[in-house]
Amino acid sequence: MPETMGTEVPDNAQQLFRKDGKTVQKSLFSPEYQANFNSNEAEFACYIDEVAALQWWHRNVARAGHYFVQGWRKNKVYPDFIFALQKTNGKERLVVLETKGEQLGGNPDTEYKRKLLKELTKAFNEDHVVKAGELQLVGKGKDVVCELVLMSEWKTKVHSLHLLDDLLYQRQ
Repeated sequence: MPETMGTEVPDNAQQLFRKDGKTVQKSLFSPEYQANFNSNEAEFACYIDEVAALQWWHRNVARAGHYFVQGWRKNKVYPDFIFALQKTNGKERLVVLETKGEQLGGNPDTEYKRKLLKELTKAFNEDHVVKAGELQLVGKGKDVVCELVLMSEWKTKVHSLHLLDDLLYQRQ
């Protein structure tokens, strides 16, 4: 995790607004600007921002100095979204989400990232937690879910994967 992170103010500097007319409230690095998102990412960010149990979210950028996952291939994987939820049972859930456009579904890079994220979910949720390289896997009291979803299916996939569990019914 980087020690510091710069934020960029786009030229047109229009903040990201939810459907209820409010700016997004739970981003780690506020304010968030519309120009930093494509339409699907903006819709997803606004959607999760309204979940009452959401503690925070971050739209990650795929470039040096930002959050990444190192798999068994040379290139780093920069997941698109990272967010934290407080589950109804008091346990925290950290979600690492990589998104892909429909046109990339099934290609070798997408399938590699899907497999890597599933392995990370498995590793985080094992009872015996060990240090792996520079990453300290801390699993006690937290669920960690790492997943790849196609942007065309995120609305149904987050429910089927129980990424948000019953928290969607507690929307603000």
